[in-house]
Amino acid sequence: MSADARPQALDNAAIVAIFDLANTSAMARLRALKGAEFDRAFVQHEQAFQAAVIAAVNTTLLRTIQKQELKDFVTSLAPAFEAHRVMAEHLEKKLAP
Repeated sequence: MSADARPQALDNAAIVAIFDLANTSAMARLRALKGAEFDRAFVQHEQAFQAAVIAAVNTTLLRTIQKQELKDFVTSLAPAFEAHRVMAEHLEKKLAP
């Protein structure tokens, strides 16, 4: 694949806008659900959200951060996001009908 054919990373403002839109949409959907249906949808949302954060950090944010101290801090958060994603994945399996 040539360098020109590679997908371009989104800039930080685009990432924030996408997360904001996704969150607004997810919260509207979750408000309409109750009981076990809400539980499953919430866990699915959390799993997808954690995966999206990890991807955004790895594909865009770390590339644009200039200050090493900030880059180290953001990198140190990755295990927590991955742990939350895995926990949501396990919960989703337990909540499956």
